[in-house]
Amino acid sequence: MIDRAHRFGLALALAFAAAGLFAREPEASAEANHVATTEAVASAAPPPLELPNGIVPGESTLTPVPSDRPILVIHAPAANRRAIVYLPGLCGNVRAIEAWRDAAVRSGTVIGLQGDKPCGGGRYHWGKKLDVIEARIERALITAKAARGGALDIEHPVLFGYSQGAERAERLAQLHPERYRQVVLGGSPHEPTLRRLGDQHAIAVFGGELETFGHMQAGAEVLAAAGKPARFFLFPRAKHGDFGPDGNRVMGELFNWLLSDTDSLASAQRE
Repeated sequence: MIDRAHRFGLALALAFAAAGLFAREPEASAEANHVATTEAVASAAPPPLELPNGIVPGESTLTPVPSDRPILVIHAPAANRRAIVYLPGLCGNVRAIEAWRDAAVRSGTVIGLQGDKPCGGGRYHWGKKLDVIEARIERALITAKAARGGALDIEHPVLFGYSQGAERAERLAQLHPERYRQVVLGGSPHEPTLRRLGDQHAIAVFGGELETFGHMQAGAEVLAAAGKPARFFLFPRAKHGDFGPDGNRVMGELFNWLLSDTDSLASAQRE
């Protein structure tokens, strides 16, 4: 994980970007001269009761990130400080998260990243270097927090991966279990494993009714049998890469379960 000193330096650069002060990618020498940090200011100030002007809960906002691709953010109200990081699939459409916009805004601020490497046609896929993905997640979280005037918890985001993004999310959860305590894996190409997810507080797995989902369901059942709060959700009439006509409803149920008290979840699994 990125150390706090690095995060502080990065936070200031991203705060300027959110304010529209970067007309192009910052020069390395300019970044080196920054001595204050957005996080330091945010921690000293009282938490905002309202979001900054122009930030409307439930609306999708394409937000620039310095030295990176833009992120798609669906903002929750100021009082809801939960961050949900979304990693799309191979050459997937990051705007797929708009299919469950209503569930998103009730659950937290959803931050959709684009992959590392271009596929063509404005889409991307993920590279294999987890440290690169982790650094990009960190930049995205700091950018979204700055855009919200500090009203975002970026220490323990929900990590949500779909398809290829689910495989990367599972590996990141294994690498940083203290940070990624709640994980969502959708349309995963592999069966979720206890070896990688044994330290998480809660794991939601889902697939579409019109795709092959047996391995995903089996993985969730193995996790639950091992005493982990884990559950499989099926999206009716949904194929791979699609959330189907009931996406908002099922995603709302998924988040309600995932974000409820983990002690209660663990007790329910043992009953």
